[in-house]
Amino acid sequence: MDYNNDPKTTFADIQGVFWLLEKHIAMRLANPQPAATASSPAGGVGSADVRIAKLLRELLDSPEKWNRADGDCAPDAKTVNLICAFEKAEKEVTGSTDDGAAIAEARAMISKLDPSRNKYKARLVDYNADPAVTFADLQKFLRQLEDRLAARAAAK
Repeated sequence: MDYNNDPKTTFADIQGVFWLLEKHIAMRLANPQPAATASSPAGGVGSADVRIAKLLRELLDSPEKWNRADGDCAPDAKTVNLICAFEKAEKEVTGSTDDGAAIAEARAMISKLDPSRNKYKARLVDYNADPAVTFADLQKFLRQLEDRLAARAAAK
């Protein structure tokens, strides 16, 4: 409710929320998966989450592969944004596009970025589209994500 009543929330922000909601509903309808296929048990980090992070780095290993814009996550796209890269990686590693520990960790990391970036409403989409985020920043973020997931998986 606070988001809706926040005077800083624009109509475009609301449209972005609906775009994400529509995308997630469409993915779940297109790929129904039983809960047992989740990347790791009970919300913990597993080896599948680490493989997802490694694949993310491969999918976004050059500026030519990175799409800063929102868009359709077409399977044959030559460039991908961060959310579409997660979708592809999760599908390849787990067979599902359900959000797992890797994407949850990425969202948590973005939330903890410097205070000026707390403006992100849709963290992955907004971080990806932020003109202040460079390709080097994205690579550093993806390396940190992989390192954090590997450490958490090893600690189990």
